[in-house]
Amino acid sequence: MFLLIHRGQIIEELIHFITCTLIFLKTKYLNIPIPQST
Repeated sequence: MFLLIHRGQIIEELIHFITCTLIFLKTKYLNIPIPQST
């Protein structure tokens, strides 16, 4: 039971870390002026 709970906590921490990095990359690239010419 403890291993399952521990794995669940690790998965939650990984999800939290991934979402934080995605938000960081979004803000980082949004702050950079992107040329509108496509």
